[in-house]
Amino acid sequence: MSMTTRGARLFKVTIIAGFGLGFLLLAETYLTYQYVTGHLVMDHLSGEASRYVSLLEQRARMNPPRDNENLGEMLDEIRLDPTANVAWIRVADPDGQILAESGESDDQPLTNETIDSLMELRSQSLVDTRAAAQGDVLVVTLPCRFRFADEGPRQRGETPTFAGPRFKMAEVALSIRESAGVYAPLQRNLMVGTVASLALLASMVMATVLFPRYLRGKQLDDQLAVARLVQEQLLPVECDKCQQLDFSAHCLPAWDVGGDYYDVFALSRGRFALVLGDVSGKGLSAALLMGLLNGAVRTAAGMWDEEDHAELIRRLGELLYAQTSPARFVSLFWACYDPADSKLRYVNAGHLPALLLRQDANDAIETHRLRSGGPVLGILPGATYKQEDLTVQPGDLLVIYSDGLVEAMDAEDNEFGEERLVLAAEECGLASTREVQERILERVRAFVGKQPLHDDLTLLVARFGDSSPETTD
Repeated sequence: MSMTTRGARLFKVTIIAGFGLGFLLLAETYLTYQYVTGHLVMDHLSGEASRYVSLLEQRARMNPPRDNENLGEMLDEIRLDPTANVAWIRVADPDGQILAESGESDDQPLTNETIDSLMELRSQSLVDTRAAAQGDVLVVTLPCRFRFADEGPRQRGETPTFAGPRFKMAEVALSIRESAGVYAPLQRNLMVGTVASLALLASMVMATVLFPRYLRGKQLDDQLAVARLVQEQLLPVECDKCQQLDFSAHCLPAWDVGGDYYDVFALSRGRFALVLGDVSGKGLSAALLMGLLNGAVRTAAGMWDEEDHAELIRRLGELLYAQTSPARFVSLFWACYDPADSKLRYVNAGHLPALLLRQDANDAIETHRLRSGGPVLGILPGATYKQEDLTVQPGDLLVIYSDGLVEAMDAEDNEFGEERLVLAAEECGLASTREVQERILERVRAFVGKQPLHDDLTLLVARFGDSSPETTD
């Protein structure tokens, strides 16, 4: 089983567990919220109503009200207390007649069922939820026992009855919305839990929807890793037959795979080919054309035994023109080195000029830019090219590079440029090709800093006449 398959199964198990946890958390939060609003708040309000009635009974016993007006004043004191949450409070006699009230009630009379329940069934309280001008209120009706000042005390031997003068009924209405603030922190935590559970479920839905894309992207990443490995294998590490040539090269794509290409290989009659190409664009499409270019160059060079390399490049351009779209083209630097006559024959097909560095009689470094050639390949049918032949000496240094090197930018969008490249190469003197390559790339990295590459970067450095070739990166 592949890592992708195992990862997919683990992901599905995680998604199922996430959905289960989200629904469980949502259900638990909902039930807890219902319990808080449906029981705790109501129990709290019923307790508050009982406390207010007990307070009324206590005050009435200590200072019995003289009449209904005096009783109303007592009710006002209770309702208007800053700590109270009373919408209204009123007291009725056993017949349901309102004796006194404080606050704006809903004017609903005490029903016979309420009176009978309190008097005959001995209910401790009756609770009812109503809509009032102040909002939803909880109306609690409780027995309230006290005497007016003109009501005589119960005579010795008199049988107490609930319908006697001491038995009254108090109705207390409390605002549910304002009283719910007592449990506001708990309700807030429950709301947070609800939002968290909904967010978890939403994330699980998004993960489920996006998972196929993620899996496809993972598969593409795996394929790109394989493509990168194949592409690296196309680039030469060494050339066993190139005994007269020391070279070192490095290719760094801007993405996983790139369109830059270089090659060093032996030709017939002891000659060597040095090639560096740059496919337009970046990424996978450029890498596919790079593979085509690699095969085309190797095939064409193997079948070509002439010294007219301009014709070889022309035919290569015709092949690419026939096989690629007009939007795709390739810049190419082709060089053929013949140790027998110390000749370097090159054609520059729309590429940046390679640098040929040599020491003069005074040990000063001379730099020659190799520009001769023609247009890029694959875009113009019937294009012609010009070949230039140079005589090279042992120790001469050839530097071929792609535009990703000189166009590498720092944080302020300044390009590395050809001048810095030439200066870095000239300072290397007679150092080995590996040292030259590493010094140039080190200069580029120091210049760029942490900025990403915007284009593929390739550098090929070759020194002529060195019989101890070095391997490449």
